[in-house]
Amino acid sequence: MDLREDLQARPGRVERSLQIVFATVVVLVAMMTLRVPNVAFALYVIFIVSNENPALSLRTGIASLVSVSVVISMALVSCLSHFVTWIRRLGSVYVHRNGLAAFA
Repeated sequence: MDLREDLQARPGRVERSLQIVFATVVVLVAMMTLRVPNVAFALYVIFIVSNENPALSLRTGIASLVSVSVVISMALVSCLSHFVTWIRRLGSVYVHRNGLAAFA
């Protein structure tokens, strides 16, 4: 597509722009009031999810939610595996220092 075609006036373009501006202002005010971190990410999500096609918006929102869930679960598993490794090392040091060879 050409840039001129993208910027031409179309029916509903002003209303759509005002919806995005209103959603951005509401989210920005709420996040600044509550002092929530990652304001930029929330504003980015507004532009990703606010498509003209509702089915595409829903699909994009679900895909984003699944992606974030997978990343968070991978981070938790990684932290848990490091924690378990740390506990095992700590336990082996304790067993070694106290002479509990049967438990090593």
